[in-house]
Amino acid sequence: MLRMAMKVKDVGSKETQIISLEGKCFRLDQENGVLRDEFTTLQLMCKKLEEDNKNLLMENQHMVEKILLHKKEEVDVVNLHNETMKKLKEHQMFYELESARKEDSNSPEQSVSSRCRLYSGPAIIPSNVTNKVEQHTSELYSLAFSYQGTMFATGGADKCIKLWRSSNLPNVDSISTLTGCNAGVMSIDIDERDQFVVAGSNDSAVRMWQVAGGQIRSTFMGHDNKIYSVKFLQPLAE
Repeated sequence: MLRMAMKVKDVGSKETQIISLEGKCFRLDQENGVLRDEFTTLQLMCKKLEEDNKNLLMENQHMVEKILLHKKEEVDVVNLHNETMKKLKEHQMFYELESARKEDSNSPEQSVSSRCRLYSGPAIIPSNVTNKVEQHTSELYSLAFSYQGTMFATGGADKCIKLWRSSNLPNVDSISTLTGCNAGVMSIDIDERDQFVVAGSNDSAVRMWQVAGGQIRSTFMGHDNKIYSVKFLQPLAE
């Protein structure tokens, strides 16, 4: 009887454990259902975000294409403007050249100094050195003869301009030295009256000297780099 009572007690204990485990399984099934629902919701949200991202990428691609098209149109407009301005300048230059040619043909006795000096004679290649002067201390970059042919100027890396008298060629005499440049002299010109000398330098400046006295008359700034060419366009007033 004692054994039977113990067995009955064990059976009751097992049944209690089974009922407790069944309760736990039920609660776990409920929690698992909630998790499945949340997982399904997250999947739907992820799918929607992927679609939204895809739409944004497509919109971004469309915007990039529109921007590129707009820039191309701007470039076309600028190119058209530049081409139009180029043609206008060409027409203006042609008109000015035609006007100058007509004026020149109507004024055969016009002085040479007021027109462009063009040499139309035969080309002559020097074969012999008639004179040699060495006054510069470095390389020569530029040389210019005066309109009257009585003097010429030389300039180079030594930052100086040398004036020479050439009225008694082949003899050459030194007149003066013009200073003031802070770098090599790249280009020189002498005005029609042989009164002024202008020079462009590697220091980004243009300077003008008065031949009489050799003093700097004016300094012109504005270039951002070396100056390779200078030219008087008309006679200067004293």
